[in-house]
Amino acid sequence: MGLPFFSGFTTFFILLAITIVLLVRWAAKKGHYFLKLGLWCAGFMLLGYSTYFTTLIRSNADTAVDMYERHPLLLRRQQHLSALVCTGGGRHPSRVRVMVNTLTGSDWYINQLRNKINNSAPFDLLFTPEQVMGEKKSVVYFIDNPGYDKNRYYDLYDTFRTVLANDDPRYMVQSDNGTPLNTLPTRKFSVPVDAGRVVANGTAHRDDAVVPQLNVDISTGKRYLLKNELTMLSVIAANKWQRPICFTSTNELDALGLTRYARSRDMAYQLVPVADERVDNSIAYNTVMQKFRYGNAARPGVYFDEENRKVPATANGLLSVAGRRAADDGRGAGDQRPGGPAGQRQQPQRPAAEFCHGYPVVV
Repeated sequence: MGLPFFSGFTTFFILLAITIVLLVRWAAKKGHYFLKLGLWCAGFMLLGYSTYFTTLIRSNADTAVDMYERHPLLLRRQQHLSALVCTGGGRHPSRVRVMVNTLTGSDWYINQLRNKINNSAPFDLLFTPEQVMGEKKSVVYFIDNPGYDKNRYYDLYDTFRTVLANDDPRYMVQSDNGTPLNTLPTRKFSVPVDAGRVVANGTAHRDDAVVPQLNVDISTGKRYLLKNELTMLSVIAANKWQRPICFTSTNELDALGLTRYARSRDMAYQLVPVADERVDNSIAYNTVMQKFRYGNAARPGVYFDEENRKVPATANGLLSVAGRRAADDGRGAGDQRPGGPAGQRQQPQRPAAEFCHGYPVVV
């Protein structure tokens, strides 16, 4: 009959609601008060289930990036979770490992990272399963130590190995209830860079100003590291630039002193040995212009709830940035304007009238 797939479901509940109303009126007329009360209870329960209609409405939006794209994880931002994305090189999804930052503070999740999944190799996490079991290393405090120079950068891998992984008693304190706690004697760490390796595996371009090491300055306002932050830093330290590492946002990187080495390549931020270069112009421009998909975002009448608004709003912002960067690089002085390529790519896809509130559309 050409009706939407949920037409039968909707019709059933409408008929059910009418039936309940008629029965309530009949019960009141006949004096069957307990039956009336039961019908009212059933009616309110069905009213609660009516929120399922939101799912049916959202099913028409389908604003996600094209799921058939060969490497979707590096083309779209996770909507609900902050994640660290590690790839095994190449562009095959089976070699991608997603680490959800909010879960890497749990021992069971950390231990899963030690295993190979599909074609994604396991991680060296520096710490044994026993050392991160339960509440162990849930928090590591910064406490100055006379043997460490406050102005010197210490190798992140070596420091974690010698100070934390060995549970050296010189760097342990006791809590008020007698629980031993790990401490770190410095806030300054370095991550050496193998220039040949990062260029060979595509982490850096040949014309990039590759730094000899990452200088990680953890904020002085940060008194401790949580277990999920330790996990993130241990992955970076032990990776030794063998696998590209990307982040879905830079929120967690600010306090860890890594933001200046996070370079946007599309809708993800890659850790690179290049300082203060916020956008990888060529990759970002090609991705948003040629590979990004809006799903049904351009369809009139598509409902955008608070989550669905994020996707096209973020994408339109990226298109604007890509256009401005392209203009700066000489691809075309008008690229960022509505008449330029990025503007033309953006305009048909952004139903601005549907964004009634919450997330502005960047022009």
